[in-house]
Amino acid sequence: MKRKGGHGVLAPNSDKYIGMRKALFLALALSLAYGARAAYWHTDFGQAQVKTYGENRIMLVYFTSSDRGGLCERLRQEVFSTYEFQVFADRHLVLMEVDFPRWKQLHHSQIKANRDLADKYQAHGWPIIVLLNNRGEAIGRMGYKEGGPDGYIKAIEQAANLKEKDKDKPAAPSSEATAPFSGARTGPAPKYTSLTLKSISGTGTKRLALINNATLSAGETGKVRLGAGEVKIRCEEIREASVIVTVEGKGKRELRLFTPPETAKAR
Repeated sequence: MKRKGGHGVLAPNSDKYIGMRKALFLALALSLAYGARAAYWHTDFGQAQVKTYGENRIMLVYFTSSDRGGLCERLRQEVFSTYEFQVFADRHLVLMEVDFPRWKQLHHSQIKANRDLADKYQAHGWPIIVLLNNRGEAIGRMGYKEGGPDGYIKAIEQAANLKEKDKDKPAAPSSEATAPFSGARTGPAPKYTSLTLKSISGTGTKRLALINNATLSAGETGKVRLGAGEVKIRCEEIREASVIVTVEGKGKRELRLFTPPETAKAR
């Protein structure tokens, strides 16, 4: 180590200095990659249901008390905040948080909605995880357990009957899926040659945008089918008849609501 001005300063060409720079660069790269996959947690059950059914996913309903610490905080740190779980959730899950905080203030309508869900799924304690399939049927239930994300991922795979070949690709609508109301089967998954805003539902801050095969709320990031693959988009803003999105982390663009040719001629 060389000294400069009487203080211990590492020389730029020293092995230790170069090693520290590499370690710092690696930590920064991991931090950026980690942050890019931050999980999106719904608090509106209706929105979560629409996304779960529309994308044929599993809904993970997490009953928690977010500001009490204890097992809820451990579950968040040891499982939900890990890279492994967030990658898995990005491919297969819709995450729904049902919070019963001690200090944080919730709107009275949110408090009532959360209590109704707790009653419906008999979740009077924290933390409790309930798994729902895309028809809203409960298929699994678990609490806190040690061991990190692997045990939870395996339990979800078993409950959802995820086959080995399905683990490395996003969930896709099944031609055998049964619609919850009409009972009609869905057709083959469509192919998309461009990003298309198919519909906007909801009102105010609870709007949802259907872009190709993905249902997103404002601020949510998801993978959307395009051509033979997928692209990652972030829904920045949902307007009356258009949305603002960021595609693959690049510049923002506006998608206008798709109007079928027949409708356009009628106008």
